[in-house]
Amino acid sequence: MPVWLDAIPEKAPKIPRPGTGRWLLFLAFVMLGGIALTLWCWTSERTGFVFWFTALGLPFCTWGLLFGLRRVAYKAEQVGAESRNVDREALIDSEILRGQRCAWILGTYIQAPAGNKADDLLEAMKVAAPAIDFSHPRGCDKPVRYAALTEYQSDLTKALTAAVTKLTTRVEGIVQPLPPELPCWLVLDCDNDLYPLIEEQLKADLSLKTGRIFRLMSGKGLSAFDAWLDKRWDNPGILVAITLSLPASPREDDADAVSMVVLSNRK
Repeated sequence: MPVWLDAIPEKAPKIPRPGTGRWLLFLAFVMLGGIALTLWCWTSERTGFVFWFTALGLPFCTWGLLFGLRRVAYKAEQVGAESRNVDREALIDSEILRGQRCAWILGTYIQAPAGNKADDLLEAMKVAAPAIDFSHPRGCDKPVRYAALTEYQSDLTKALTAAVTKLTTRVEGIVQPLPPELPCWLVLDCDNDLYPLIEEQLKADLSLKTGRIFRLMSGKGLSAFDAWLDKRWDNPGILVAITLSLPASPREDDADAVSMVVLSNRK
């Protein structure tokens, strides 16, 4: 998921200390009030310990109790604010580190009208001469001018089977040197009508050739990649992302492509 540092609450403000002057004025008010009430309500002889404790000690103890409770509340608020700030800084550091997570490319595969190697695609982009021609995609009644992989139009099932064989063979060679206990995840991005034709065969061939269990992740594209980094970062693992860009109804100047990248969250 994306990192939003702006959504983190602002730093908690410093808790102000109780005003000493106000509490001293309150003490004077309490003492004067206690003396006045004692003199007003005292009916017996105004001497002895009980009288002076009632007139002076009891108001002072009452003020001291209130002042102590206020200090406890102040310390509790202060500790709470400092704790929130510590948690906030830890959250910021954690979110920054999460946003800096990355993956290392272990291997790739690509099949496109311009070629099956990265150098071929770069050369096609340099000369700006894409292999565009009129073709008849499976979801259109009329030909469309775009860069098509024609083998997927003549016999889709056979072409998908051949693509799965090439992809799984490539994955086998990439993951063979890696420890067998590494968890493996699979992201398959293609049109909905292609899923039933390729999903089970792809998982079965991967397990058969590599001897590993590949768990299919939900989601597509960068959202699936982001979810893998977020949820599977604690343990070393492998992600195989396969994209079959074979739209049933492509737009003009569009292009077909089959690509794969094998990623690891540890270097």
